[in-house]
Amino acid sequence: MKLTNKFIKLNDKLSIYVIGYEKKGESILVNFADKFFGVVDCYRTSQYSKTVEFIQSLGINHLDFVCWTHTDEDHTLGLSEVMENYVDYEKTMFITPEGFAPKEIFSKFEDDFDVEYKRIFELAEQNIHPANHFSANHGFSRTFYYNFAGSTTPLKLELKSYSPLSHIVKGLSLKVVESYFSEHNKIRSHPNFFSITLRLLITHPDIVPISVCLTSDLDNYVIKKMLRNEAEDCFSDNLIMKIPHHGSPNSNEIFRFINSLSHAVTTTYSSSSLPRPEIINQYKSKKSIVSNTGFKSGDFGIVHYDVFLKKHPVNLVKVTHMGAADYC
Repeated sequence: MKLTNKFIKLNDKLSIYVIGYEKKGESILVNFADKFFGVVDCYRTSQYSKTVEFIQSLGINHLDFVCWTHTDEDHTLGLSEVMENYVDYEKTMFITPEGFAPKEIFSKFEDDFDVEYKRIFELAEQNIHPANHFSANHGFSRTFYYNFAGSTTPLKLELKSYSPLSHIVKGLSLKVVESYFSEHNKIRSHPNFFSITLRLLITHPDIVPISVCLTSDLDNYVIKKMLRNEAEDCFSDNLIMKIPHHGSPNSNEIFRFINSLSHAVTTTYSSSSLPRPEIINQYKSKKSIVSNTGFKSGDFGIVHYDVFLKKHPVNLVKVTHMGAADYC
């Protein structure tokens, strides 16, 4: 067991910022006790990069992890700016989907990659240690141990991914990729079944366990192929869940595994009329408190969760809505 040299104390907190924009765009910022920081995806408009603004406001010098869940534009734009300024070559983990590794097909499809996509992978090569660049799969997991004040037992923080699945990726071939490109032209249009789902779990005998599920654009195609025990481990008994795929019916298979959920949050994708009310109502039927980053009119919305390390579940989570965000 390897301990960090950082101390965590009772009543420290995990902060989650779910950032969305008026039409599309999604980014999540993770801050655990001002000692562990991560970014899941990024988006920016011509006026705003709220991810960068919050990183700056929190005084973050480097990120412990950057997760680029998939290459759709609404999860990608602005990520190069984050990587240019907030990664540490020796420390920052860079987590990307197994499968669509652009380096392997640059030579054939280079013209189909926008500058942003190329720049992200250039920065990964330049600024991320090779041992810290992970192709995420259902077996990816990293655990961190912290000294916990007043206890000889360390506090455990586990970061784990559940998708994409190996057998989906192994089904790829150059012929399949060529066929896909000829039809869709851009890599960012590839199906959402390459989207990574991250689960953050914080445990210690003296606190209420904290489990956060960040689903990105998880698709039914993957959910149906997950082992039942893995799906239950990922989706059941979470304190907070980022609703997959902006509240799309294409991810409704997840309800087969949700038995307990305290808070759920969605971003918007207005051109596809997402989130869908019937999906939001299904989350509410699970007795969860549901928020939307784009519930009201406005250029952006942020749902901010503070989850406190406590011995009892009373007042465990504080929710703050900013901009266009509000309860559904």
